[in-house]
Amino acid sequence: MSDPTDWLQRALARAATVGVGPAELDYLIAEVTGLDRLQLRVGGEALLTPWLERLDALWERRLHERLPLQYLLGRAHWRDLCLAVSPAVLIPRPETELLVDIAIEACRDRPAPLIADLGTGSGAIAVAVARSLPAARVFAVDASREALAIARANVEAYGLTDRIELLEGSWFAALEADLRFDAVLSNPPYIPSAEVAGLADEVRLHEPHLALDGGSDGLVHVRTLVAQAHSRLIPGGLLTMELMAGQARPVAALIERDVRYGEVTIRRDLAGIERFVLAHARVPDNGKGGASTDGDAPPGSTSWF
Repeated sequence: MSDPTDWLQRALARAATVGVGPAELDYLIAEVTGLDRLQLRVGGEALLTPWLERLDALWERRLHERLPLQYLLGRAHWRDLCLAVSPAVLIPRPETELLVDIAIEACRDRPAPLIADLGTGSGAIAVAVARSLPAARVFAVDASREALAIARANVEAYGLTDRIELLEGSWFAALEADLRFDAVLSNPPYIPSAEVAGLADEVRLHEPHLALDGGSDGLVHVRTLVAQAHSRLIPGGLLTMELMAGQARPVAALIERDVRYGEVTIRRDLAGIERFVLAHARVPDNGKGGASTDGDAPPGSTSWF
């Protein structure tokens, strides 16, 4: 193996030819060696010598196979968690942290909330919510057995097997029929089918299409969740979903037309994109046993912020 200085220069030059930024090399070095850029500057790049062979092999795969570093390393950092990941699950995104914040906000004052995480993937949402709400019980559902194996590893790693139940199946069908939830959370597949082929190679080639493809308009699974969630929520319970740019308002309008929901809210992510839709199951009026579905009740109102 060549000297570390030469290796670093070549690694950066190779990355530039395929559009991979230098920050990724810093990340790889830090994850493999525990050394950051400042330590290398002070101690010299010779510090990398014991790890050069592994670094070179991983970097070559990153550049030539376009494999995300998180898959190469088998872990992803997200919120305050270090999560096991594989190509069976999506790599958790920063914006999804806000979905967790929404759930915490909705359930923090409830004595023992029941929460459903539908399409759990790596279990990131379920683990983060359970750690933040110690009294909560979380039911985490996924249609992929391979994804659930990753989720199970993460649940076990954080000692949450007594509070997170992992279930294989499609959306609500995996849950016992009599369960009613304080909150239903989902980051469902929402990419329109025709757009999947145009995604970045790292996503298109390696992330699970089952967790990406949302059908012809991207909203096939969203419509299923909206149609079924109200009957699985306690009165006033929350349904909240993460969506792609441009979908929040059409989804909010869809929910508004369903008289079984009350107020609908849209929230933006940190980039200002309308990313999350929140809807509450309508609370029955005057003890009548539930909202009417015959069209005589007013639709929910919508607020945007």
